[in-house]
Amino acid sequence: VLSTLLFLIMSMALIGNALVIVAIRSNHRLREQTSNIFIINLCVADLCSAIVVMGTVFYAILSDTHEINTIWCNIVCAANYCFIIVSMMTLAGISVERLIAIKTAMRYDVLVTRARVKLACAYVWLQGVIFAASPVGLGWIHYDYWEVVCAIDWQKESAVYYVYVAFCVNFALPGLIMLFCYVAIIKEARRLKRVIPSELIPTSTQLRENQHQALKSITSLVVVVGLFFLCMTPFCLTKLLKVTVKDVHYIHDHTNLMASYFGYLSSMINPFVYGIFRREFRSAFRETI
Repeated sequence: VLSTLLFLIMSMALIGNALVIVAIRSNHRLREQTSNIFIINLCVADLCSAIVVMGTVFYAILSDTHEINTIWCNIVCAANYCFIIVSMMTLAGISVERLIAIKTAMRYDVLVTRARVKLACAYVWLQGVIFAASPVGLGWIHYDYWEVVCAIDWQKESAVYYVYVAFCVNFALPGLIMLFCYVAIIKEARRLKRVIPSELIPTSTQLRENQHQALKSITSLVVVVGLFFLCMTPFCLTKLLKVTVKDVHYIHDHTNLMASYFGYLSSMINPFVYGIFRREFRSAFRETI
């Protein structure tokens, strides 16, 4: 049952995220939208997670193995945390970009350039690599049979500080950024709805178009962020509990397993959200297929 479920999640993550990337690259309108660079970055992280992490977990479940090659185990563990961090930080970047598109639409093209977005994407990968490589360098990695994944040995005394810092920087901070941005976006959207069109100056046609496009994408992004946090919160909380509570059996083995599976779900949900809430993506999907 577990292997079948994981195979479905892995397959849908591979197909869905690949479809989003192809749709953006092949559709001129989507390709020209600077914000979609972030979307591609998110899809790349999810694709890599499906191939490297879920692929390894799928093999481990089928073989019912109790150990994995040490070098590969280190690679998979580092990759897993790197992809999670990249996803979190990319979603935070998207929320900031959408806020700029709504609040300062007239300066959007000046503030949000393709070069700056690419630089932001490069930074989140650098941050992901730094935080993911640290436990490997410190020799904290081991294979967890019940999580069916290579993970950090949370009973290491020095791991406490790492987890607290990693949780604050890679989960809490981007979460707060997203919360602030989307609250500000909702307030601005309500304000814009009260603006009488005749009060707008004639030269604001492009401004209104930019704001309209930004508002249309808000629903899908809020759903993506909400589902991501829903999927990743069990994963992050179980890791915090493992560090703060020194009893290795405090968290039930099946709880650990389900928390990992919830994390995998986050890699497959985004394409479905775009397909449901974004008309331009639906059209691009049909053209691609």
